[in-house]
Amino acid sequence: MGLTVASRSKQVAITLGCFLTYAVIAGVITQSGTMSAAMAENFQKPLTQATGLFTYFSTGNMLGYAVSLVIYEYLSLKRTLASCYAILIAVLASICLWDAWWSLPVLFFMAGLAAGLGLNTGAVTLSLLYSTRLRASMLLAADVCFTGAGVFVSPMTAYFIDQGYAWSFLFWILCGLSAVIIVVATVFTFPKTAKESNLAPQDGRMFSTVSVLCALGLFSYLFAQTCMLLWLPNYIEGGIKAGAVAISNYWMGMAVGQSCLVFMLTRIATKPVLMIIGAISVVLAAFLLIKTDTKTTQVLVMVLGLANAGIFKLSISYSAEQTSHPQRVVTFLLFAAAAGIAASPLISSQLVGRFGIYFGVQLVPVFTLVAVVLFYAAIATTKQSQEIYDHATSSSSH
Repeated sequence: MGLTVASRSKQVAITLGCFLTYAVIAGVITQSGTMSAAMAENFQKPLTQATGLFTYFSTGNMLGYAVSLVIYEYLSLKRTLASCYAILIAVLASICLWDAWWSLPVLFFMAGLAAGLGLNTGAVTLSLLYSTRLRASMLLAADVCFTGAGVFVSPMTAYFIDQGYAWSFLFWILCGLSAVIIVVATVFTFPKTAKESNLAPQDGRMFSTVSVLCALGLFSYLFAQTCMLLWLPNYIEGGIKAGAVAISNYWMGMAVGQSCLVFMLTRIATKPVLMIIGAISVVLAAFLLIKTDTKTTQVLVMVLGLANAGIFKLSISYSAEQTSHPQRVVTFLLFAAAAGIAASPLISSQLVGRFGIYFGVQLVPVFTLVAVVLFYAAIATTKQSQEIYDHATSSSSH
């Protein structure tokens, strides 16, 4: 049975609210480089010190993912979402109005916490709002919103700063988007959490063989991606400028890939797509080990971004398909992904310090391979479990 007009309107409104959670966090992360110079000039601080403030945002972000592991056992999705963005508005407004250097570490940390938990809540809501057939497409569409915001935010920040506005002016726009999210969370009825649905302990559980394998795979995949973003610009011939072009090409390829997959996945199942692009990613990542000219590397990285576009959200969607209520699984997998991003600079910098920058690049194909093997293992586990279930069902019917 199809959705009624009212139900469809509600679904669209909630979906747009969830997409905005991605746009808001992208609005802070993607303008960090552009904003840092203006911050340093405004406060008469070294550029490295101004840039370092965004570490507090990332740390708060990571804690937001950790809090999401337990908070839905106590708060509904709509209450969590409304609270997060009310806090975020207060924090961003304080940054704009106060403009005090000493307060920024705490405020950036709180902004990261609220935005991280808010994004997680948006992702969980999308996973509950849509059926298996559309879930992967919607999660990928949310990623497109993140990437799309990144395309516009940095140039807008540069424009406003050039026009004489404060370094934090764009935060007011993010406050406006956050207010829209609060309205959506207040007006519309959201899906129920696992706790509110009174599920049996075995239903909607966070840990299963498939979810753990996918979580380890996501940790490895994001570890590999972060290694590439960190070390390839310093390794590629042509210096930092050529490296910046390569990384820009990677995101461009990813944006195109995500946009294509949004439509493809309404007609194609998640599993075969994940298996195919996983294998392609391993092959392309291996080519990074071959020393090539700058142009070839830049094109290779763009194609790698195209192949990598769906791995993150497809693995989440596939794991979510294996449970009756995906809230806890999605939360667990997002936390694992965030842990991979956080661990990569810490571990890879130690290894690079000992073995050189090329070793940092070598980690990319190694951890990509590990990730894909883990995803294949999760798929094989699911297939084996289904065969055992079918055999048991068949035996009992005789």
